[in-house]
Amino acid sequence: YSTRKYPPTALGMQQSRVCEASTHSVHTELINCCTNRVQAQILALWETDYREMRAVKANAFEHLGPIELPYFKKTMWQHIDEMKSTLYKVWLHQIQMICYSGNSRRGIPPGKLKAFFDGVVVIMTRQLREMVMKSLVELTDLLAPDEGTGIVFIVRGVLKKSKIVFEPSLQDMEIMYKALYEAILRAAASLPRPESKLVDDSQAAGNLTPYIDADWTQQLMDKALKRLVESFDQPTKQLEDYVQYENIIRREAL
Repeated sequence: YSTRKYPPTALGMQQSRVCEASTHSVHTELINCCTNRVQAQILALWETDYREMRAVKANAFEHLGPIELPYFKKTMWQHIDEMKSTLYKVWLHQIQMICYSGNSRRGIPPGKLKAFFDGVVVIMTRQLREMVMKSLVELTDLLAPDEGTGIVFIVRGVLKKSKIVFEPSLQDMEIMYKALYEAILRAAASLPRPESKLVDDSQAAGNLTPYIDADWTQQLMDKALKRLVESFDQPTKQLEDYVQYENIIRREAL
């Protein structure tokens, strides 16, 4: 079991990193204790089909060596798009079908439709929150692991207007890092409520909004950005070796 802790939340509490074994145990307990068989099906669906889903597929970058930033960016966006597509087109649809079938078989208590769907929303929001938090942690582990170098990007020194600059630049990479974290958070925060296509009710409008502590997310992002800045130290020092040739670079030598 991992003893690693999440950074403190705004409430000053520590969120323990959930290991796979304990997560499985919690879901199994919830399924066993759930009195409504339709909601129990929804819990079981996630446990069997989606528990391993992540916005980040770190194994896609294993054994690649140094990689180009555009390739990394394109691959990561594909992973996030695949996750969004799975959530919208498969998972949400399956839950709606479970609810529709359950209602047809009197699995939803009469007169308790709103309370039932509020319960389903709580279940789905909890599952999304768990998936997003694990995705953000795994993204951080990929960019700034506690041990080892993690992913390595190719950075070149390029002559531009009589000056040597880095491509991609530190600023370009910082922007990309921040965009990744934000994209993962957005991907799971815009799913409609499951009853949106099943019930003609204004209360069915709205999206699922899993709560992810902003301070916790910022600490993960800061860790990745700190490692990024540190990775530019050595190339910057190497660039200083060319200062003595500045006149030649600027074509000012006699």
